[in-house]
Amino acid sequence: LTLSMLVKLSESIVDNDPPDLTGLLMGVNYGLNKVRFINPVPSGARIRATAETIDVALKGSSVDQTRKMVVEIEGQDKPALIAEWIGRLVFA
Repeated sequence: LTLSMLVKLSESIVDNDPPDLTGLLMGVNYGLNKVRFINPVPSGARIRATAETIDVALKGSSVDQTRKMVVEIEGQDKPALIAEWIGRLVFA
């Protein structure tokens, strides 16, 4: 369940220095690497996600962005989930 919430959780992450995406046709969820479920999330617990860009690679007219996603549980030292999420940005 926690993994399925990554898209919604990531919508609340604010990018203070957003990139120029002129010519962007679409963004695609390309996949996940190194998914680790560290700590179970108790029923009713509050969670939040943080993201860190760890790689950006040019693939023809596309860009693959790999972000390290961490889902934290309020009041817990260990996170619920750590995963590398790859998004592909397709440009004209």
